[in-house]
Amino acid sequence: MTDNYKTVEDCCKLLDTFEFSKRRSGERFSKDAYLECPFVYRFLARVEEKTEKEQTSCKKKKTESDYYRCSQEGHCRPRAARLERVSTLQGVRIIEAVDACECSSDSSCKRESYTHLIHSGTPYQVVIDVGVCIGHCGKDLGCKPVRNNTVSVKGPNGDEVYPVIERCSCVGNCHRMDHMETVLDFSEVEIKEGTNTTDVKPVVRQINVGQCVGACPGNETETCLLRDKREPSRCLAGLYSKQHTCTPARFKVHEYRTRRGSKREVIQIIQCICV
Repeated sequence: MTDNYKTVEDCCKLLDTFEFSKRRSGERFSKDAYLECPFVYRFLARVEEKTEKEQTSCKKKKTESDYYRCSQEGHCRPRAARLERVSTLQGVRIIEAVDACECSSDSSCKRESYTHLIHSGTPYQVVIDVGVCIGHCGKDLGCKPVRNNTVSVKGPNGDEVYPVIERCSCVGNCHRMDHMETVLDFSEVEIKEGTNTTDVKPVVRQINVGQCVGACPGNETETCLLRDKREPSRCLAGLYSKQHTCTPARFKVHEYRTRRGSKREVIQIIQCICV
């Protein structure tokens, strides 16, 4: 150090100079301005070198992370998975392992592809699209399956059945889901005496009988069985329930006749509510 600045305290006074003010605004500090205080110059030089390295490293990390980030209009979701069969003491357990992801745009409720690789690495290996429900819905509604189907897959122990989502919609916690029943209706067929019934062709009817699925969460409800005579608002004994049941509320009856002429009925669920 020079005689003008013999101590660190003297050198630090340079931090209030005009040159330092320019550095705070983003400009690089001038080496000539700090020749009389080598301590401050060496310190600031090390700080600036470290800062530049951190900024370079940060830019590199940001570039790499862009591959794992979706835009503001979308979100990352699994696109494909494989079902791993793991042998345990309790038997074979199936674990879903995600193999691939993709950015899905935030839109209205819809069905999107979601594939499962079944029996990976075996002669029975096959890929099926089980589907997934994704999208925005209104208040108190969720994007859920409203129609499912099943597919049959060959396995080491015979045919295996897997559920597949066919259609999605915005529904509440308790909602109606499609469920198809097929009947042979002989109502429109005239079977005369002596006619071989095996030669008669009935009408094949597919009826969407539906089913109620979901839960009815809510506050704990109380059914009071015994009240205080002096203070009726006080319940001495009661039954408590934490949720209601998702139950059919409206029905429609479909009639048909069997091959032998018997009259049968099929009940179709129209609406489901929490009771």
